[in-house]
Amino acid sequence: MLKLRSNIRSLTLICSFILLSFCEISVSYAETVYVSDNLRVGVRPSPDSSIAPINVVTSGMHLTVIESEAGYIKIKTETGIIGWVKEVYMTKDIPIREKFDALNVKFEKQNGIISELEQSIDNLTKVKMVLITDLDTIRSEKSDIELKLARVLEAKYVDQLGSSHSFLIIVSIIIFIVAFVIGMLWYRYLVTRRLGGLRL
Repeated sequence: MLKLRSNIRSLTLICSFILLSFCEISVSYAETVYVSDNLRVGVRPSPDSSIAPINVVTSGMHLTVIESEAGYIKIKTETGIIGWVKEVYMTKDIPIREKFDALNVKFEKQNGIISELEQSIDNLTKVKMVLITDLDTIRSEKSDIELKLARVLEAKYVDQLGSSHSFLIIVSIIIFIVAFVIGMLWYRYLVTRRLGGLRL
């Protein structure tokens, strides 16, 4: 019972929404009438119900009013058929079925747009994943290059340090030899002075 009430409420809300949304649609046809919803109305050659219909018009057909007389309207269909129909079955408002069909068309268009947007989102997501992968690859390559650069700089520093270290050793040896020679000469000078100018 609750489910039935819920379904009735939902149906009522949907119908109300459809009716309200079509209240804004104001299509005015000067002398156009429509067959009321879900009807098939006989078109008679004269305004008399005792005469058999010559044709039938159905709900939603656009009919042009030619004249009216005693509860009947003389109409012309879009296909050119002229005849009389009962006025009670005609309405100046666009039938709900046509409004519903128009809404369905809009709905299908919106669904198409939504599908295109979803496809665009999927494509952008794929592009994003490719870019993230490329970015990770670039970061990895950057780390490798920085590591290689650090190794090259370290090797260069070690080479410079090694060559300057060798230079320091050579300079130290030369200074030691020069100091030794100077020390030997100084010692000789002191000994010869002590001995009174005798040379050894």
